[in-house]
Amino acid sequence: MERNIEPILKKFEVKTFGNNKNIEKALELVKDDEEILFISPTNLSVKNSNTGKEEMLPGVCILTNKRFIFQNKILFQTKTETIDIQNIDNVSSEGNSMTGGKITINSLSKSYSMLVSYKSSIMQLIVDTFEQAMNNAKKNNSQSTVSNSSSADEIKKYKDLLDSGAITQEEFDAKKKQLLGL
Repeated sequence: MERNIEPILKKFEVKTFGNNKNIEKALELVKDDEEILFISPTNLSVKNSNTGKEEMLPGVCILTNKRFIFQNKILFQTKTETIDIQNIDNVSSEGNSMTGGKITINSLSKSYSMLVSYKSSIMQLIVDTFEQAMNNAKKNNSQSTVSNSSSADEIKKYKDLLDSGAITQEEFDAKKKQLLGL
């Protein structure tokens, strides 16, 4: 496997027997700027909140610092579902350490339930990993909003300087590009 996911597989005690090709194929969906936080082959129940339609699919789940990805392949058809971390409403687990259970990821339009055969401590670690990723995404999003508003304030200040004749149009344009990251 191109990306080193061995530490993640070990951390969550993931069994990959017979799934290496599916995992490698799913890893192709992960962008270079994403960090893989969790990955596992699993059966996933996908329920559409609007229609109530539910289907059980075998595949590979990946949680990155930006998205939850599920890729499945049935016969010759490959299908991918992705949710941006900011669009996940909550994550929960239920089950026991004898028979396993499920981890449920809820968004506005769909619910995804991963069947797991993990110990309850590992199930809680998975939920904690999702929650930490969600919190980090919200924090980064709010910092981005603050940064954007700060940039707008700075541009306004430079526009006032331009209007007063303190700086030239070229100086204003250069500073505006710098503040907008262009």
